[in-house]
Amino acid sequence: MVATSMRSDPQLEFEFESEWEAESEFEREGEEEAFLRTLSALGQRAARSPALRSVGLAAARSALGGLRAVDGHACPVCRARRAGQSGSAREWEWEGEFEDEFQISPIRRVYPDALMEHLAHAATEAESEEEAEAFIGALIPLAARLLPRVAPAIMRMTPGLVRGVAGITRTLRQNPTTRPLVRAVPTIVRRTVSSIDRQSRSGRPVTAQQAVRLLARQTAQTLGSPRQCAQALQRSRVLDRRYHAGVAPRRYRAAAGRRGIPMVVTLAGPAPTTESRDAVAARWETSGGEGRPALRPPAAPPSIATPWLRAQAINTARHAEALRPFQRAEFGTGAAAPSDGHVAAANRLIRALLDELLRANPRVGVAVTSAIADPRTSRLQQVVRHKEMAHDRVRAVEQVWNFYFELFGQCKSRFGDWLLSCDRIALDCYQQAFLGLGMARSIPAPPPFSYMRTGFSPATFRRGIPMRRLGRQLNSFPLVQLPYHRLVNPWTLGAVLHEVSHNLQNDLGLAQAVPRRIARALVEAGFGAQVAAIWTRWNRELFADVSGLLLGGPAVVGSLLDVIGRSPRATLHYLSRGPHPTPYLRAFISFELLRRMGFTREAAEYERLWRRIYPDPRAGNIPASMLDSFSRACALVVDLVCYRPFPSLGNIPLSQVIRFGQKEQRLIEEAAGRFASGDDPGVIPERFLIGASRIALDGRMAPPGQIVERFYRELARR
Repeated sequence: MVATSMRSDPQLEFEFESEWEAESEFEREGEEEAFLRTLSALGQRAARSPALRSVGLAAARSALGGLRAVDGHACPVCRARRAGQSGSAREWEWEGEFEDEFQISPIRRVYPDALMEHLAHAATEAESEEEAEAFIGALIPLAARLLPRVAPAIMRMTPGLVRGVAGITRTLRQNPTTRPLVRAVPTIVRRTVSSIDRQSRSGRPVTAQQAVRLLARQTAQTLGSPRQCAQALQRSRVLDRRYHAGVAPRRYRAAAGRRGIPMVVTLAGPAPTTESRDAVAARWETSGGEGRPALRPPAAPPSIATPWLRAQAINTARHAEALRPFQRAEFGTGAAAPSDGHVAAANRLIRALLDELLRANPRVGVAVTSAIADPRTSRLQQVVRHKEMAHDRVRAVEQVWNFYFELFGQCKSRFGDWLLSCDRIALDCYQQAFLGLGMARSIPAPPPFSYMRTGFSPATFRRGIPMRRLGRQLNSFPLVQLPYHRLVNPWTLGAVLHEVSHNLQNDLGLAQAVPRRIARALVEAGFGAQVAAIWTRWNRELFADVSGLLLGGPAVVGSLLDVIGRSPRATLHYLSRGPHPTPYLRAFISFELLRRMGFTREAAEYERLWRRIYPDPRAGNIPASMLDSFSRACALVVDLVCYRPFPSLGNIPLSQVIRFGQKEQRLIEEAAGRFASGDDPGVIPERFLIGASRIALDGRMAPPGQIVERFYRELARR
């Protein structure tokens, strides 16, 4: 880091010591006076003060750290504009920046200015970096209040600017010699806001990246100039005194005016104390040269209130800071680790939520500072209200952060290779679907991501839908949820093909086309509104079933029967609002497609077995209209979904996009034999290994444990 190199350079350190050698001889006011005198003297020989310029450059580089808070999710237009920016365009970013910052607004109130200087003093004297950053981060919303016209734009830039001023403060505080310069930060912030306002008024909107660079430029110029430094510190001292004089509760002055005995309230809230008229009169002074009296309250005795109030701002700031975006390496570096695309997608959502959090968090620091200065009930309650709102926002971000932390953390577990295998099967399904299209479509990214969740059935969460576990935020990439009992038996992983097909229906543009086609065709064929409505409601699950069968072949039917083959009471039970076809009827949809694919023998054998298990379908509560019309309606629906062209597929049917016939089945059977002997199954597509493991199990070609071990070893090594 720049600050580290500055601190470790003996020659540079000696130059500071020699220029400001009197600094350690003074305390509080005397120290500040000596520091100001030294800076004023340096102003006459600025060319001979490379140390001060080095400080300014080091702090400016730290300010540029704010770009990390905005570059990760900058819009493409902003990135293109920044990449193609000419030299002349860069020049106007900084024009007019030496204008007097007092010209920001001739009619603004003094209080925000004074509070900014007070916060800088508090940051200078803070015991920890976290406390200092909590104080200094509140400068940005306060500066925005000075210019209401650009306040909304400033608040949108808050994440980068807050990180930038925090970097400046951290750099200056690292060296005791430069720590007093933290009091110049409010001047830097005001000048930055003034530059943003000038450019906006001239019709040149400032991006978040340009705002951070403006901050860095103002930092280098203000801190690198002894004259500007001295002016900024002098201003800071005057306004901080005015703040302390102005925040005294009105009852001080009222009591002094009526009885000459003011009420002195401490943060601990003890009984009021009194002072004599002479003692009070001795502490009156003229404030700011304006001739009006102001009372300097006596120092409050130590109490538990001030540390507690400061802790509220520190806790909130640290909690938010801990929810940083992820690094891919923290979840491992092997093949099982989440891809760069998955981590980046999660980070985009986390950064967006953190931006909202960082815009709201400074309010806690401002409220805390006000409450410390004047601990009236209303201000104390304002602290806890802002803290509660900030805490709610932090918890919302933490919920999202924790979800992805647990999701990606599974990649480092003993099940990492199993989940990687499922990811590769899902990717193979997408590649087959998009390569088989009759026209080019935009490639969705990232691909599906598999994770294990025990106690639940297989499920998927599609791209772009609100998720409860994400606080109703939109899901960034398809998620495939798999229970442990499926992973331990890979021949049941036809569930992966089914869940991936749910996502394919969306990504192939069939989410609306399939139900509309089914409803219209069934009504036109005379099946009636009730039957058409039921089939339409089932469209997503039946599409996933037939698409999974086209992807994996006949063995997928066995995997489906593993799931729906339950007691007659459960399998024959019809749910009037359920999205899944009644289990008994659901099997016949796959049998019909098997016949259409050319596997008539397998379809007939599966159907005989199914009818033998459930000989009386009318024993359940399936509507008679569905049973009576099912055979004809099923054949029509399979034809509509699989064998008729869709415009979004390039005007070809799904069965041509995802081809499966006798040739593909022979590949699977050959791979099953190689599984049994322990040989390499060859270049067979990943999704076909599910069918190969099923055939090896059904044919008793190898013990189940060996099949499992060879299945995951083959997929993990690819």
